[in-house]
Amino acid sequence: IVNSLLRLQSSEIKDEKVVSMFEDAQNRVVSMALLHDNLYRVEELNQIDMSQHFRLLSGDLIKTYWVGKTIDMDIEIGQLDIGVKTMVPLGLINNEMITNSVKYAFPDREKGKIFLSLHQLEGRLHELIIGDDGIGLADDGLKESDVNLGTELVAIFTEQLEGHITRLPQPGTVYSIIFRKIDDN
Repeated sequence: IVNSLLRLQSSEIKDEKVVSMFEDAQNRVVSMALLHDNLYRVEELNQIDMSQHFRLLSGDLIKTYWVGKTIDMDIEIGQLDIGVKTMVPLGLINNEMITNSVKYAFPDREKGKIFLSLHQLEGRLHELIIGDDGIGLADDGLKESDVNLGTELVAIFTEQLEGHITRLPQPGTVYSIIFRKIDDN
């Protein structure tokens, strides 16, 4: 319902920047709706296939922002026991990072690769490695002009997961997010 309302409202807007903001909001709503849809289909939270969930979410984002390029996804997710309190912010981080990759990482290429790896480290600690093999950021990283609602949301959700984010020194733009499972179990 929320997504439909946003779509209806944005259809009346002529400013491309504002329309893009509405599309981003719609994708955030779809990300949360997909997770909740998966939750209603299983009897126990630990039965959610995390790999399938992130594949569906990522595939939807690539289709939404399709820019006439071939974007391959490489997703590697181990067996995890995390619940909805952790999955929601994690899914939203994924949403923001993949959206940025699809929109900005491959301006002069017909092909690109986005990858995501999620595994447990020890105890309640987990690591998400997410990135692309695109043009990357300048050596000095994010500039103030690069910070937008998406990057602010990633920082907020990482903090919500009691985590920290680090840009990895490799080609493209790749981040490691070490976070704590915040579910009660």
